[in-house]
Amino acid sequence: MAQSTSIKLRDGLKDRLRAIADDDERSVNWLMNTVLEEYADRREQRKAYLAEVERRHREYRETGLHLTQEEADTWIDGLLRGEDPPIPEPHH
Repeated sequence: MAQSTSIKLRDGLKDRLRAIADDDERSVNWLMNTVLEEYADRREQRKAYLAEVERRHREYRETGLHLTQEEADTWIDGLLRGEDPPIPEPHH
């Protein structure tokens, strides 16, 4: 079920949103919901990404296993050439 809320828009923003919505043949309500949902999605994805980075860094600190920059670059270069190179084995 949709919920209603009110917000104070900065000067001129309502007119800008109305112009964009008109160009897209959408309502301002649709535009604002879409923009807010996309923003929330990006923030949640960033939070998950940072949690994964922290988890991997903690794992590295505990194990010391790593790849050199050259090993990673070689693997990535193969991927960019459309190859399917095996992921290099981490080492100490």
